[in-house]
Amino acid sequence: MLFDSFEWTYYQPGDELIDIGSLLANDSLLTPTAVQEITSAQVATYAYPNPAAESVTVVVMSESIENCELKLFDMFGKEVRAEVKRSDVFTIGRGTMPSGVYFYEVKAGKNTGGGKIIFMPE
Repeated sequence: MLFDSFEWTYYQPGDELIDIGSLLANDSLLTPTAVQEITSAQVATYAYPNPAAESVTVVVMSESIENCELKLFDMFGKEVRAEVKRSDVFTIGRGTMPSGVYFYEVKAGKNTGGGKIIFMPE
């Protein structure tokens, strides 16, 4: 028996001649149409501890750390905090922010990067 989309079909003479590899290679659902390439203009970052209750440290890994800018956004896209430093480490204290998911964006020169932070309930 062979599985053909949504129904089972029984083997028929000549089925062994079907090249499954070429069928799968040309399938539009299985081949990526747009792959985002990582360019040198992206900054690698990581945040720890994540999730956190009190504060999170964001480390920026970039060759150019002249003026690093970090912006923190809530789930609705509203900017809740912004910092500019000449350092590759940012410490984000929770303060009065409610628990939830936050997104950060880092700009180091012309390069950008980002990620998400989760503040847990206390």
